[in-house]
Amino acid sequence: AGETGETVAGLAALAGLGLVVTGLVLWWRTWRRFAVPLWPRPMARQAIIRHHRDLGALLAPLLALSLLTGTM
Repeated sequence: AGETGETVAGLAALAGLGLVVTGLVLWWRTWRRFAVPLWPRPMARQAIIRHHRDLGALLAPLLALSLLTGTM
C-alpha cells in the first residue's frame, strides 16, 4: 500500500473515531431509555431508529478500539 495508503487509512480511521464520538455524544441524552432487544418488536420507523441507536452505543467501544489500532 505504501506511505500514501497508510496515510489514507489513518485519516479514515480518525474520521471513523470522530463519528463514534459524536454518535456517543448524541446518544448520551437518551441513555435512560437504553434497551437492546434482539429484534425491534414493532417494525415501525421509530423502533428501528431506537434499536440502531442503542446497538451502536453498545458496540461503540469495540469499534473505537478497532479504529484506534487502525491509526497506529
